[in-house]
Amino acid sequence: MPTERIYYTGRSSRRVQGNDTPFAIGFLERSGDGWRRHPDPVVVGDNRNPSVLGPKVLYADGKWRMWFRATPREPAKGEQPVSAIHYTESTDGVSGWTEPRVLHPASEGFAHAYVHGGASRYEMLLSTSPNLYGDPDHPEQGLWLSVSDIPSGDPADWTRPEPVLLAEDGPEWARNGFFGSSLCAGGEGKAQGDGARYVFFTGVNASVGWPALALRSLAARRRPPVPAPFHFTIGRLRLDLET
Repeated sequence: MPTERIYYTGRSSRRVQGNDTPFAIGFLERSGDGWRRHPDPVVVGDNRNPSVLGPKVLYADGKWRMWFRATPREPAKGEQPVSAIHYTESTDGVSGWTEPRVLHPASEGFAHAYVHGGASRYEMLLSTSPNLYGDPDHPEQGLWLSVSDIPSGDPADWTRPEPVLLAEDGPEWARNGFFGSSLCAGGEGKAQGDGARYVFFTGVNASVGWPALALRSLAARRRPPVPAPFHFTIGRLRLDLET
């Protein structure tokens, strides 16, 4: 019977921001009587980066391989994000995880990595921390793609990330960035194209003033949106990697 797992991020706190309780990575595993939560975290942070988030796990070449985000804290409004992409591996996916190594340092600004395993290569979709509060000094927002022949944690094995979509060139509902992006193949057969990929993501709407938005909605006889500093939209993007 194949092993089925969901690796996730969590912490024992009601707060989203701040660092009173760092994030750690755990997992659920399917058993004969349903999904069971592993009782303890399997990957935790260190003194420099107490929080670890966004695990993306592949089982390849006999090992469980994890790419994840390491950060000293979740930034509050007005704070610059500090994130790095780290890599670790384990033979059983539970214990014995290797000392994490840096794949993309904080200086590069990437906060999210999703690795897709194909028939002949591996593809990594990267994004930066979204600009939730419309900070003019926030890092550039976009989606980037890098490829490798092997499922590696060594930067030398991956190509230089190339942009596939910059937020400033995208729709208004994703103008302030992306998070939670994933990459999957476009299906079987030539009708879909061997290079077809689909990206599913959450887009952060361009910054808007809630009072003006509410007035426009009321003038159009629509209910005004919930007052919030940012708004999210689930989106999809098709890529053709052959071109």
